[in-house]
Amino acid sequence: MIRKTLLCALLALAIPTAGLAEECDCDKPEKDPSIWDKTVSLGFNLTEGNSDTLLINANAKATRDYLSNVWLFELDGNFGESDATDDRTGPTPKSTTEEDFSANAEYQRLLTERFYIGFGTKYLY
Repeated sequence: MIRKTLLCALLALAIPTAGLAEECDCDKPEKDPSIWDKTVSLGFNLTEGNSDTLLINANAKATRDYLSNVWLFELDGNFGESDATDDRTGPTPKSTTEEDFSANAEYQRLLTERFYIGFGTKYLY
């Protein structure tokens, strides 16, 4: 039980710091603005003890800001469950504490530096 918690804590500390060792390459050419910016993130949290909890989350996002067009697409999901042990009543069955999903899409057409028209849609579960 303690080993799993310690392992999860070490992994949580090691993953974000893996990119810190990169050296600065200040002479890099400018990024091509026609390329999409993309990010993906995953998360996992597990605890054990008087109450056992599990939380998993994921996110993916793609954006593009090119000329007068701005695009955004995003997906996000979370799932969590927990169970508790009470000395008087014994263990309780697992219950889902979090379960959601969302999707987002947006488009904007810049008319000037201050004005734009656009549309978007969002799905929530």
